[in-house]
Amino acid sequence: MGLDMYLTAKRYISKYKSEDKAIATELAKAIGVTDKQIRCIEVDAMYWRKANAIHGWFVKNVQDGEDDCGTYEVPISKLVDLYDTLISVLRDKNVELLPPTGGFFFGEYDTSEGSYFWEYVKDTKDDLEKLLADKDFCDNFEYYYRASW
Repeated sequence: MGLDMYLTAKRYISKYKSEDKAIATELAKAIGVTDKQIRCIEVDAMYWRKANAIHGWFVKNVQDGEDDCGTYEVPISKLVDLYDTLISVLRDKNVELLPPTGGFFFGEYDTSEGSYFWEYVKDTKDDLEKLLADKDFCDNFEYYYRASW
Protein backbone atom coordinates (compact mmCIF):
# COMPACT_ATOMS: atom_id res chain seq x y z
CA MET A 1 0.00 0.00 0.00
CA GLY A 2 1.22 3.48 -0.72
CA LEU A 3 1.88 5.91 -3.52
CA ASP A 4 2.69 4.26 -6.88
CA MET A 5 3.27 6.55 -9.84
CA TYR A 6 3.46 5.79 -13.55
CA LEU A 7 4.43 7.76 -16.64
CA THR A 8 3.08 5.74 -19.55
CA ALA A 9 4.14 6.16 -23.18
CA LYS A 10 1.55 5.20 -25.78
CA ARG A 11 2.00 4.99 -29.55
CA TYR A 12 -0.99 4.45 -31.77
CA ILE A 13 -0.38 2.20 -34.76
CA SER A 14 -1.71 3.36 -38.11
CA LYS A 15 -2.47 0.81 -40.80
CA TYR A 16 -1.61 3.52 -43.35
CA LYS A 17 2.02 4.11 -42.32
CA SER A 18 4.57 1.59 -43.58
CA GLU A 19 6.72 1.99 -40.45
CA ASP A 20 3.73 1.27 -38.21
CA LYS A 21 2.68 -1.71 -40.34
CA ALA A 22 6.17 -3.18 -39.90
CA ILE A 23 6.02 -2.68 -36.14
CA ALA A 24 2.56 -4.28 -35.98
CA THR A 25 3.69 -7.25 -38.08
CA GLU A 26 6.73 -7.97 -35.87
CA LEU A 27 4.80 -7.51 -32.65
CA ALA A 28 1.95 -9.69 -33.89
CA LYS A 29 4.39 -12.51 -34.69
CA ALA A 30 5.96 -12.25 -31.26
CA ILE A 31 2.70 -12.50 -29.33
CA GLY A 32 0.68 -14.72 -31.68
CA VAL A 33 -2.01 -12.39 -32.99
CA THR A 34 -2.70 -10.75 -36.35
CA ASP A 35 -1.24 -7.36 -37.21
CA LYS A 36 -4.80 -6.00 -37.47
CA GLN A 37 -5.24 -6.62 -33.74
CA ILE A 38 -2.38 -4.27 -32.83
CA ARG A 39 -3.83 -0.79 -32.27
CA CYS A 40 -1.25 0.74 -29.96
CA ILE A 41 1.93 0.08 -28.06
CA GLU A 42 1.92 1.12 -24.41
CA VAL A 43 4.93 0.99 -22.09
CA ASP A 44 5.84 2.29 -18.66
CA ALA A 45 8.29 5.05 -19.46
CA MET A 46 8.95 5.81 -15.78
CA TYR A 47 7.83 4.47 -12.41
CA TRP A 48 8.18 5.85 -8.90
CA ARG A 49 7.21 4.57 -5.47
CA LYS A 50 6.39 7.15 -2.79
CA ALA A 51 8.18 10.01 -4.59
CA ASN A 52 5.59 12.40 -3.16
CA ALA A 53 7.32 15.63 -4.26
CA ILE A 54 7.33 14.43 -7.89
CA HIS A 55 3.67 13.46 -7.51
CA GLY A 56 2.87 16.89 -6.11
CA TRP A 57 4.49 18.49 -9.16
CA PHE A 58 2.25 16.47 -11.50
CA VAL A 59 -0.86 17.28 -9.44
CA LYS A 60 -0.09 20.99 -9.56
CA ASN A 61 1.24 21.29 -13.12
CA VAL A 62 -0.65 18.61 -15.07
CA GLN A 63 -3.77 17.73 -13.08
CA ASP A 64 -4.97 21.25 -12.24
CA GLY A 65 -4.78 20.42 -8.52
CA GLU A 66 -6.99 17.31 -8.78
CA ASP A 67 -5.36 14.47 -6.84
CA ASP A 68 -7.82 11.75 -7.77
CA CYS A 69 -5.88 8.71 -9.10
CA GLY A 70 -6.99 9.66 -12.62
CA THR A 71 -4.97 9.35 -15.80
CA TYR A 72 -3.78 12.64 -17.27
CA GLU A 73 -2.12 13.40 -20.60
CA VAL A 74 1.31 14.99 -20.20
CA PRO A 75 2.60 17.06 -23.12
CA ILE A 76 6.33 16.86 -23.81
CA SER A 77 6.54 20.56 -22.86
CA LYS A 78 5.45 19.64 -19.30
CA LEU A 79 8.13 16.94 -19.10
CA VAL A 80 10.66 19.60 -20.16
CA ASP A 81 9.29 21.88 -17.40
CA LEU A 82 9.69 19.09 -14.83
CA TYR A 83 13.23 18.41 -16.05
CA ASP A 84 14.11 22.12 -15.72
CA THR A 85 12.63 22.19 -12.21
CA LEU A 86 14.69 19.17 -11.20
CA ILE A 87 17.86 20.79 -12.57
CA SER A 88 17.13 23.93 -10.53
CA VAL A 89 16.41 21.94 -7.37
CA LEU A 90 19.68 20.02 -7.71
CA ARG A 91 21.74 23.09 -8.60
CA ASP A 92 20.35 25.45 -5.95
CA LYS A 93 19.30 22.90 -3.30
CA ASN A 94 15.96 24.75 -3.27
CA VAL A 95 13.36 22.24 -2.09
CA GLU A 96 10.67 24.94 -2.21
CA LEU A 97 10.55 24.39 -5.99
CA LEU A 98 9.53 20.77 -5.38
CA PRO A 99 7.97 20.50 -1.91
CA PRO A 100 6.97 17.13 -0.45
CA THR A 101 3.26 16.36 -0.75
CA GLY A 102 1.30 14.76 2.04
CA GLY A 103 -1.14 11.93 1.57
CA PHE A 104 -2.19 8.47 2.64
CA PHE A 105 1.02 6.38 2.84
CA PHE A 106 2.87 8.84 0.58
CA GLY A 107 6.28 8.17 2.15
CA GLU A 108 8.65 10.41 4.02
CA TYR A 109 8.75 14.20 3.91
CA ASP A 110 12.42 14.59 4.83
CA THR A 111 14.39 16.76 2.40
CA SER A 112 17.69 16.83 4.29
CA GLU A 113 20.87 15.81 2.50
CA GLY A 114 20.98 12.03 2.10
CA SER A 115 17.20 11.57 2.23
CA TYR A 116 15.21 9.68 -0.39
CA PHE A 117 14.00 13.05 -1.70
CA TRP A 118 17.37 13.74 -3.33
CA GLU A 119 17.58 10.23 -4.78
CA TYR A 120 14.16 10.65 -6.41
CA VAL A 121 15.09 14.07 -7.78
CA LYS A 122 18.36 12.85 -9.28
CA ASP A 123 16.94 9.59 -10.67
CA THR A 124 13.96 11.39 -12.21
CA LYS A 125 16.25 14.01 -13.76
CA ASP A 126 18.48 11.27 -15.22
CA ASP A 127 15.52 9.29 -16.60
CA LEU A 128 13.90 12.38 -18.13
CA GLU A 129 17.21 13.39 -19.68
CA LYS A 130 17.35 10.05 -21.54
CA LEU A 131 13.69 10.18 -22.54
CA LEU A 132 13.87 13.77 -23.83
CA ALA A 133 17.07 13.01 -25.79
CA ASP A 134 15.28 10.27 -27.77
CA LYS A 135 13.61 12.20 -30.59
CA ASP A 136 11.70 9.15 -31.84
CA PHE A 137 10.30 8.47 -28.38
CA CYS A 138 9.28 12.12 -27.97
CA ASP A 139 7.76 12.53 -31.44
CA ASN A 140 5.90 9.23 -31.78
CA PHE A 141 4.46 8.63 -28.31
CA GLU A 142 1.88 10.32 -26.13
CA TYR A 143 2.49 10.44 -22.39
CA TYR A 144 0.11 9.90 -19.49
CA TYR A 145 0.61 10.21 -15.73
CA ARG A 146 -1.32 8.16 -13.20
CA ALA A 147 -0.84 7.63 -9.49
CA SER A 148 -2.58 5.22 -7.17
CA TRP A 149 -2.59 4.61 -3.44
